Amino acid sequence: MAVAPGSTFGEAAAGMVRVSLAAPRDLPLDGLARLADEVADTPDDAWTRTAAVPVGT
Repeated sequence: MAVAPGSTFGEAAAGMVRVSLAAPRDLPLDGLARLADEVADTPDDAWTRTAAVPVGT
Protein backbone atom coordinates (compact mmCIF):
# COMPACT_ATOMS: atom_id res chain seq x y z
CA MET A 1 0.00 0.00 0.00
CA ALA A 2 1.37 3.40 -0.92
CA VAL A 3 0.65 6.60 0.94
CA ALA A 4 1.93 10.12 0.33
CA PRO A 5 1.54 13.45 2.10
CA GLY A 6 -1.48 15.28 0.73
CA SER A 7 0.60 18.44 0.31
CA THR A 8 2.44 16.68 -2.52
CA PHE A 9 -0.75 17.18 -4.53
CA GLY A 10 -1.31 20.84 -3.73
CA GLU A 11 -2.01 23.24 -0.90
CA ALA A 12 -5.69 22.22 -0.66
CA ALA A 13 -4.62 18.68 0.32
CA ALA A 14 -2.15 19.76 3.04
CA GLY A 15 -2.75 17.88 6.29
CA MET A 16 -4.23 14.88 4.50
CA VAL A 17 -2.82 11.55 3.36
CA ARG A 18 -3.20 10.32 -0.19
CA VAL A 19 -3.68 6.56 -0.45
CA SER A 20 -3.16 4.47 -3.57
CA LEU A 21 -5.98 2.00 -4.04
CA ALA A 22 -4.45 0.36 -7.14
CA ALA A 23 -4.64 -3.17 -5.77
CA PRO A 24 -7.15 -5.95 -5.21
CA ARG A 25 -9.84 -4.86 -2.72
CA ASP A 26 -8.58 -6.87 0.29
CA LEU A 27 -5.06 -5.37 0.19
CA PRO A 28 -6.02 -1.67 0.55
CA LEU A 29 -8.59 -2.55 3.21
CA ASP A 30 -5.92 -4.39 5.22
CA GLY A 31 -3.43 -1.57 4.67
CA LEU A 32 -5.93 1.09 5.77
CA ALA A 33 -6.76 -0.94 8.89
CA ARG A 34 -3.05 -1.17 9.75
CA LEU A 35 -2.58 2.55 9.13
CA ALA A 36 -5.56 3.35 11.37
CA ASP A 37 -4.11 1.14 14.13
CA GLU A 38 -0.74 2.89 13.87
CA VAL A 39 -2.35 6.34 14.00
CA ALA A 40 -4.42 5.35 17.03
CA ASP A 41 -1.29 4.13 18.83
CA THR A 42 0.78 7.25 18.07
CA PRO A 43 1.01 9.90 20.82
CA ASP A 44 -0.37 13.31 19.86
CA ASP A 45 3.00 15.03 20.30
CA ALA A 46 4.56 12.76 17.64
CA TRP A 47 2.55 14.43 14.86
CA THR A 48 4.94 17.37 14.71
CA ARG A 49 7.50 15.24 12.85
CA THR A 50 7.94 16.05 9.19
CA ALA A 51 10.06 13.08 8.09
CA ALA A 52 8.49 9.79 7.06
CA VAL A 53 8.88 7.09 9.69
CA PRO A 54 8.48 3.42 8.73
CA VAL A 55 5.60 1.67 10.49
CA GLY A 56 6.74 -0.34 13.48
CA THR A 57 9.74 1.79 14.42
